[in-house]
Amino acid sequence: MGKLVVALALVFSGAILSWAAIPVPELIIYYDYEDFQNGLVIDKSGHGHDGKIVGNITQVPGKRGMGAQFERGSYLDLDGANFPADDIPEDEMSVCAWVKCQKTGDHHAIFNVR
Repeated sequence: MGKLVVALALVFSGAILSWAAIPVPELIIYYDYEDFQNGLVIDKSGHGHDGKIVGNITQVPGKRGMGAQFERGSYLDLDGANFPADDIPEDEMSVCAWVKCQKTGDHHAIFNVR
């Protein structure tokens, strides 16, 4: 019985890992805030659009995994001038974020094109 449980656990964990690795070509950027490296938040979409941390952005525990806390004036710089034209939606796009504001007022943006 113990071997069966271990075998099933390995099969299911392999299936979950395989599912997580399936690329989604339409997904342009995905930040789960689990991976910060050398001043960058790593893009998990497979396109390599890592965000350069400008200001003070720190990892904090989220509802599921990690999240990020952006101090006032902080943002991710995607190097817009050099962002690949093929990865810029022309017709439509969706932006999804879980946000917990600690203060209201002032200027808050989830996505901004400059």
